[in-house]
Amino acid sequence: MRIGYKVSWLAIDTAIVATVALGVLSYLDARRQLIDGIDRQLTAAAVAVPAILGDDYLKAAHASSTVDPKVSAESYESRVRLLSDAADQAGVYYLYVFTQRDAGVVHLATSASVNERATRDWSEFLEPYQLPPDELLATFNDGQTRFAEYSDEFGSFRSIFVRRSIDDQKTYVVGVDASLESIHAQLRTLILRYLATGLGVATFAGLLGVWLARRVAQPIVKLTGEVEAWSKRDFAHDDSTRSALASLGDQQHDETGELARRFVALQDRLREYLKELTVATAARQTMEHQLEIAKSIQEGLLPQTMPDIEHFEIVGWSKPADQTGGDYFDCHPLPDGQLVLTIGDVTGHGIGPALVTAASRAYARASFNSNESIDKTVARLNQLLHTDLQGDRFVTLIACVLDPLERRLQLVAAGHGPIILYRKATDSVEVTLDAHGVPLGAFDHCEYDPPTQINFQPGDALVLVSDGFYDWMDESGEVFGTERMCDSIKRACQSAEPRIIETLRADIAAFNKGRGQHDDTTALVIRCRD
Repeated sequence: MRIGYKVSWLAIDTAIVATVALGVLSYLDARRQLIDGIDRQLTAAAVAVPAILGDDYLKAAHASSTVDPKVSAESYESRVRLLSDAADQAGVYYLYVFTQRDAGVVHLATSASVNERATRDWSEFLEPYQLPPDELLATFNDGQTRFAEYSDEFGSFRSIFVRRSIDDQKTYVVGVDASLESIHAQLRTLILRYLATGLGVATFAGLLGVWLARRVAQPIVKLTGEVEAWSKRDFAHDDSTRSALASLGDQQHDETGELARRFVALQDRLREYLKELTVATAARQTMEHQLEIAKSIQEGLLPQTMPDIEHFEIVGWSKPADQTGGDYFDCHPLPDGQLVLTIGDVTGHGIGPALVTAASRAYARASFNSNESIDKTVARLNQLLHTDLQGDRFVTLIACVLDPLERRLQLVAAGHGPIILYRKATDSVEVTLDAHGVPLGAFDHCEYDPPTQINFQPGDALVLVSDGFYDWMDESGEVFGTERMCDSIKRACQSAEPRIIETLRADIAAFNKGRGQHDDTTALVIRCRD
């Protein structure tokens, strides 16, 4: 019933906010009206003051000074009583008249409160006004009528200041004060009335909210319970849940009913989806099993052990980016004792290139013989693969024929490189990027340049790799490159027991800091031992 509580509290909060807003607006409006009434009262009293005092008195008072007062004490006291009676009749607190003397403000006439009249304690004639309000001084300066409010130990007051003149030259300011205590009392009463009204409205809204919440929340609670029960059964199809949701959808003609109907549709769609998912999962498992078989077969096509031949150490290594790959290396002997060594790279990686790899290996094994130049054999391989391959697939290949006794190797590169040769005598690395012809299968009836011959000396090493080696990237996107690869090969060959492929792999791992392999990687190393 959490939604029920929310609806109830929403109703209560709305009532409280509305009551507070209405109370504030009403308070401000009532205060404005009351102040307007007082301002009219102050204005009327200020207009009456000159007539009460009389022009003769005002002229005499304005012309007076402390040295030469032209108003007697009896005349001043009579004006105090006249202004006090007028203040009582007008319902204001004070009536007074000021003028300026020597940059100060002094009293020309004033009323007195009841207590002041009883004790005869009122402001004397020409008595200085010690702290005149800013509004009074501003009215002296520019002649504009101003209102002001202030509070002191006697209460809260609102005042008016009106500038007048005698003979259009001698100016004075009439001031009137009215008490705000009655207004404050009325406003307090108004606030209490609105608080009582707000409490009643909030109570009624709360009860109404509870009633509404039950009507709104009950279907939602039922819907929530059915969906929760369905989820606990792992969303398995359930006729009872479906029936309950369908009934709720028929009963409720609002968003709750629409949601229930959508859950019914979701159940039906989920049931179909689970059937499809079961079929797809089975198909995927079958495909994964087949890929595992293909991976096992492809790994079996790679040489499991390299031949132990005189004067040479031959090492090969390959790792696909996926379960199956498009790289391979191979080694097989010829009848005359020579050894055929190949490394190839089919475009792409995955099951398609893996099939092309198997075909390339088979064609190569069947084509190489001792009676034909390598370039002619590679040209025939190209023709065979061009006939088989469709689309944009092709194979880069390096084919070598090694004569171990003569320590001589013939090599043809069909679009594959670089060819890296370490020379022990000079402790240097030679890099050849030029190929003898185009990749296999790309074009029909291609010819290839005569093979390159390499004569080995003890300690020399020929390193052939696929592009997956030098194309490894670090986190900034920089590739490992041929230069770093040559440095790794040279450092490995300088050691007492060269482990070239292992050194390359370690340097690449340090360079790319564990980033995933994005391409097949294959290496074939032919090193002359002695």
